[in-house]
Amino acid sequence: MSLDPGAAAGNDTGQDDYSVVRVRDKLGYTLRAYIEAQNHIRNVGLIRERTRLLEEAGSVAQRPFLEATPVYQTGAAYDELNIPQPARELLSLLASMRPGVGVFEPPYVHQVRALEAFLGRGQDLVVATGTGSGKIRLYQK
Repeated sequence: MSLDPGAAAGNDTGQDDYSVVRVRDKLGYTLRAYIEAQNHIRNVGLIRERTRLLEEAGSVAQRPFLEATPVYQTGAAYDELNIPQPARELLSLLASMRPGVGVFEPPYVHQVRALEAFLGRGQDLVVATGTGSGKIRLYQK
């Protein structure tokens, strides 16, 4: 019995398939083959049991877990923010530069709130938002 996920499916079309599931299956196959090659056993019953255990779901490779980054709502353009004029001009200029320098137009709503609280009203702030939400851009600004 072959542990190769492409062979098990009855095809060899997986050579150019880099889907998450295919990559996980191929890595699992490679690890199982490595474990079998490094642990020599003569007893046929033990070989069958090892193969059964290695092929058991979750024993070598878990199902892929994908987490999508939420889509954050965009806010007003920098030149419309309630912050000092020099800051509006600088942020607008930085956002227009090509190649980009990491300041994107328009900013997200939570970035607008943070900029207006800090630059506009002089308030201290703590920002807690999800991955990919531009937190780093807040303290760089």
